[in-house]
Amino acid sequence: MKSLVSFLICIFLLSVNSIFAQDNRTDRVGIGVGPSFMYGDNTGVHSKFKFKVLPALSLDYQKKINAYFDVKGTIGWQLVNSGDHYNQEQIDIIAADNQPHAFSGSVFFWRYNAYISF
Repeated sequence: MKSLVSFLICIFLLSVNSIFAQDNRTDRVGIGVGPSFMYGDNTGVHSKFKFKVLPALSLDYQKKINAYFDVKGTIGWQLVNSGDHYNQEQIDIIAADNQPHAFSGSVFFWRYNAYISF
């Protein structure tokens, strides 16, 4: 647990960007690389910190339209894996609900945002 907290603090400190006063760039490109996990009913035993932490990548583009309006688009990829953290009794309960208890694969995602600031 202590090493996980230290790792998360390290990732946070490395991801903090410098603040630029009077920033007037209209186009920005960003790259995201880091650990991720999927929170779900059948993706691990989260109360005991038994879940898979896998890599994720993203690429984003932000366009500043004017001083009050920005648009941003992000595309990304993430590995997902339910792990093997369940005993037979838990597997039977999950299977009785017609839910998967063992899966892995890739997730591709995209997101589009518009920001208005006053």
